[in-house]
Amino acid sequence: MQYQLRDGLSFCIVDDHPVFLDTSGDRYFMLPEALESAFTAYIEGRDASTSSLRTLLGHRILLPEGHPDRRCETSSAEPVTRSAMEDQTQGDGVSARTYLEILAIVCRVRSRLRRKNLHALLSDLAAHRRGKAGCTAAASGKSIEENLVAAANQFRHARKWVPLGTTCLLDSLSLVTYLANHQLPADLVFGVALSPFSAHCWVQFRHIVLNETVTGATAHTPILVW
Repeated sequence: MQYQLRDGLSFCIVDDHPVFLDTSGDRYFMLPEALESAFTAYIEGRDASTSSLRTLLGHRILLPEGHPDRRCETSSAEPVTRSAMEDQTQGDGVSARTYLEILAIVCRVRSRLRRKNLHALLSDLAAHRRGKAGCTAAASGKSIEENLVAAANQFRHARKWVPLGTTCLLDSLSLVTYLANHQLPADLVFGVALSPFSAHCWVQFRHIVLNETVTGATAHTPILVW
């Protein structure tokens, strides 16, 4: 029998260890050594004992999968080679209308962060993007990458004047929402590092990170791409 991760659970391999993100429980975690060995054996296609698989099932790390050819997969994102922040040039500022839009988005996302877990927030984000016609690129003489970089830098410029503290999750959720409003596609990427443990998130389109430096993004291994 084949298995899959339960809904709301994703993982990546960092320094040869699986690290998990549980969006329903708002937490990152690692497995005890015995369970880690069993999980690693399973995802690598090596034999895992029945008792080990039973324990993984009992801890709801794995669930039976109805499609026999499907196995657990890590999240992946295209390697980052460019940063909108580092490409930023001196602009003309933002209009009052744009500032008010970004202010409203940040305030709304902050309110939702206080009331909902990450799984619900991501579901809301997915529904919002679907409602914006799949975030197809707005028609323009510029390329989609140029439009995204310009919009991300516009967001960042306006965000400096929003009187709310910054966090990577608040600002990344808000930026993806803002881009979706303007029919611009982007992924929300969660990443982790070990020794010491660090969790981070950023917004990315293909190889371009939109609200982080190249160094900051590549210091973390993607664990969930949304």
